[in-house]
Amino acid sequence: MTANQRTLEVLLDKQEIHELHCKYCRSVDRRDIELMRSTFHDDAVIHHQPWYDGPATPYFDMVEKSSKGHLAGSWSHMVANELTYVDGDRASSEWYLFQYDRIITPEQELDFIVAGRFLERLSRRDGVWRVSERQLVRDVTRVDPVGQKWLPHWPDLAQGIAGQTSRDDLSYQYMLDAPPAKPRG
Repeated sequence: MTANQRTLEVLLDKQEIHELHCKYCRSVDRRDIELMRSTFHDDAVIHHQPWYDGPATPYFDMVEKSSKGHLAGSWSHMVANELTYVDGDRASSEWYLFQYDRIITPEQELDFIVAGRFLERLSRRDGVWRVSERQLVRDVTRVDPVGQKWLPHWPDLAQGIAGQTSRDDLSYQYMLDAPPAKPRG
């Protein structure tokens, strides 16, 4: 393999890992647990202290339960800066996360904002990249009570299409939700 071919292979691997990060954010925001599971290996470990520290499978159940309980409301997770190193079928990644959650309780609505990072170990098995281990690092957190929701001079914004926390979200009509990534090569 030439140096140019190897460079291209690494770039393709990094793109697959980037899309994996985007799929994870989408899965959380849409509460698509099946999609979330597809971003982790079955034996993956997740460190999201103090909320969770252990095997990935119970984590998915916790997210699903929390989204219907004390964390009900809309969520928005975004991938920001990414630094990924690839070494054959192994990779490590530090990617910045911006998380904005609307938390609705009987007493009030709150905005929970997190700027943080995910530190990951990833591996390619059977030609498909997935997370093997993930550690959450929170850099900035903030909780604000929700005030005015719409600008008075733009009242029509309230009538626009709102995101759904399920596969009923309009994105599922627009995205080509193909089967999981096929092995390369």
